[in-house]
Amino acid sequence: MATILAKGARVRLAGSAGRLGRWVALHLQERRRKRAGTGTVLPAVPAAPTDLVAEDHAGAQVGLSWSDLAGDQQGFRVYRSVDGDGYGVWQTLDASSTWVDDADVFVGHLYSYYVVAFNAAGESAPSNVAQLVLGG
Repeated sequence: MATILAKGARVRLAGSAGRLGRWVALHLQERRRKRAGTGTVLPAVPAAPTDLVAEDHAGAQVGLSWSDLAGDQQGFRVYRSVDGDGYGVWQTLDASSTWVDDADVFVGHLYSYYVVAFNAAGESAPSNVAQLVLGG
């Protein structure tokens, strides 16, 4: 059975389906910009961060670091999932950030993260996903 959504409807997807959903949204946004034909050059979304790494810091916090390939971002959003329960925005950071520590963690839980850069045009594609079981 197929579900038909109204034009402009938003759907929140989890995990890899969520990343695919964001890619589709960005792709459609780009197509709309090209069709607008206004002659105005609209800003593009920034390049995606890369090389996201999560490290266990003595079982007390998760250290995240990534490479910034964009020069036109307004900042970064870090998305987090705990024990596979779906991703949500965990932190919004300034444009010069390339690392952050998560101290709101507990030993034995699976923490998964990805990072996007953002500007007025929207969010970049997501970085790779970094995961770890704290204290594991």
